[in-house]
Amino acid sequence: MQASPDVLFGSIAVKGGYLTEAQLQRLLDEQALGAHAGKDCTLGDLCLRQGVLSEEQVQLVALAQQYFEVRSEDKRIAALVVQQGLATQAQMTNALDQQKIEYHRDRRLPRRIGQILQDEGLLDAEQVGALLSAPSSIGSSTLHAVRAEILSPPIDSPAQAPAAESAPTPLPRQGPVPACSAPPTVPIGGDLAFPPTTPLAFPSATNLNESATAPKGSLHSPQTDSRAERHPDRRSSVRDTATILPGDHPRPPSGHLMYIYRPNARFRLPSTSPRRTGKVTCPHCWAAFPVEDTLFIARHQELVGDAVLGPGERRRFLPSRFTPLGNAIDAEGMECPDRACPTCHLRLPRCLYERDSFFVSIVGAPGSGKSYYLTALTWELRRLLPKEFNFSFADADPETNQWLNAYEETLFLSPSADRPVYLKKTELQGELYQQVVLNGMPTLLPRPSILTLRPQEGHPRYIRSGESLSRNLVLYDNAGEHFQPGRDTPAEPGTQHLVRSQALFFLVDPTLDPRFQERLRKASAGTTGAHPRTQRQDVLLSETINRILRYRGLGTAGKVDLSIVVIVTKFDAWRGLLNGNPPQSPTRWSDSRNISALDMDAVTTMSLAVRELLLETCPEVPTLAEGFSRSVVYIPVSALGHAPSEGVDGLYYIKPRDIRPWWVTVPFLYLLSQAGFLPVIDRPPQAGGPPTARVELHGDQLRVEVPGSETRYLVPQSHAGHVVRCPRTGTVYRIPALGPI
Repeated sequence: MQASPDVLFGSIAVKGGYLTEAQLQRLLDEQALGAHAGKDCTLGDLCLRQGVLSEEQVQLVALAQQYFEVRSEDKRIAALVVQQGLATQAQMTNALDQQKIEYHRDRRLPRRIGQILQDEGLLDAEQVGALLSAPSSIGSSTLHAVRAEILSPPIDSPAQAPAAESAPTPLPRQGPVPACSAPPTVPIGGDLAFPPTTPLAFPSATNLNESATAPKGSLHSPQTDSRAERHPDRRSSVRDTATILPGDHPRPPSGHLMYIYRPNARFRLPSTSPRRTGKVTCPHCWAAFPVEDTLFIARHQELVGDAVLGPGERRRFLPSRFTPLGNAIDAEGMECPDRACPTCHLRLPRCLYERDSFFVSIVGAPGSGKSYYLTALTWELRRLLPKEFNFSFADADPETNQWLNAYEETLFLSPSADRPVYLKKTELQGELYQQVVLNGMPTLLPRPSILTLRPQEGHPRYIRSGESLSRNLVLYDNAGEHFQPGRDTPAEPGTQHLVRSQALFFLVDPTLDPRFQERLRKASAGTTGAHPRTQRQDVLLSETINRILRYRGLGTAGKVDLSIVVIVTKFDAWRGLLNGNPPQSPTRWSDSRNISALDMDAVTTMSLAVRELLLETCPEVPTLAEGFSRSVVYIPVSALGHAPSEGVDGLYYIKPRDIRPWWVTVPFLYLLSQAGFLPVIDRPPQAGGPPTARVELHGDQLRVEVPGSETRYLVPQSHAGHVVRCPRTGTVYRIPALGPI
């Protein structure tokens, strides 16, 4: 039997700790007496009238009540979607998980399941409307079976059985009514928390930016294969954490660090796979085309000569015959497995047809270190993601990635680790580009690098939503000159991947700015020589922003949701300008779930410090970035770990043995955490913990008042919700989150 609205309201209030069972029973008795006397009122009104709950508490309980009703209806729709074969169980579980995350994080009613399905490209508006208008199209027994199958979380032990799909059962709670800071938890559909493990103490202020001991002048201690090297922030007597996955209870017992998946509502990886959209995006020319327009590459030796690629290339053709395995048959009867883009005719890896892809554009001035950074990034991700996050990260197509693999072999797999090596400067033409004929005109297109990200069997979310976590990552190594004003031409459209990018990595080499050079010389007591050249990097960022607006047909008013990661390179050269020692790695390992989490507090602290330094030396970059995007973060990196040596030929060399990349993976880990792919550390507020700053919303930024001082400054909203160290005063405090981040 369905509970009445007042009983449901009271049950949620008890479950959230706002009322005791005795208080609820007394209020219900008084409400019944009032009804007999002709004085009807809701339970919420009665709580307000008697001062049992504050107006804010009543609003939060009412919000939880609405969420419970929304959730119940949306689970019915989810069961219909699965029963009609419109989506898989894993996809629906992931969609419901997203809904629950939005409720607990944003403190408002989340998107309805229909809206989530449309945003993810799983259903169109017509299909959603049909589901909403057909409430009885599935039998109750089938509904119950399908609902139970897609909503039941994994059971760790026989004692942990899913709760029934019903209103929450009141539980007694002792002590005073808690302060009202978040909606009460509503246990719906058998959501379970992982069993808590040994509590982990909240880190002290002095430990917030601790780092492992390293030799003077180096960013790293000598590398070993020990467990301590794998997780440098762990102590010998490390204690464990509780891990929270989507669909789990949002808060473990007091005193635990939480490893939670907290996707940013403004950072979504759109569905681009043919399974959902029926279209493929070419990583060479960035044209989106229907799957049925795919060309195939002839294999017979007589079928050569292509109108787009030239007389030496095998012919591309639209097939009319296929093998049982789906491969095309060319005019000479040979089986052809290789596919090509109908626009540029360049070869397309099969992975583009199997899973979603996301594009990351790496932009930087000539000589800012893009090639070194890209090489160190992919090499370190191949090692780090399987080891700490249970994700495989490998070439989606080795033929496409030949240039990137050659870079990695030069720096990290040299047969002689003591022989100096270098990466050639990325030129405007050459082996990193492919010439095609588009619209009757020779056109140079950059070669992409395509890598595949997949959860492994040991991943906590592998069973429930492993399919939805698989992606292709598409990267490019453009010459810095391609981003300069006037270099975007029809014959060299090398930067038009910006139209498809979900994130922008903007590399800033601060040593190219004369104001920063002067600051560095003063900090080094005049021992640092003059830098041989300078570069206006804000002009490149301004040109990049203009191209994004032009390619995407956007106006200049308002900000966009494109995530910008300002990567400040060569940290080994200027780390002395920042106060305190950053952690060797902003990740922390959890024995209970065999996975690491990103410490967003450490990342945000570094972001604030680097942002403050840029505002003091070259303020044009943060001003442009924050004026364009709602989500901006600043991350220092060192691709090599120390400065290379200049040779007699003017090139810069480094010995492979001396390469020690530092924080190169953090920008990508940050993106994955924003997309909800990686867990982040959440430190619940505790008595005696860091104080909370007062904040006000000013447009898309937060005005922060640092506790205990008169310091005030504006920061992007992406910095909210974290414990940070003030770069001006050194105070450790919490920046509260205000609504969606």
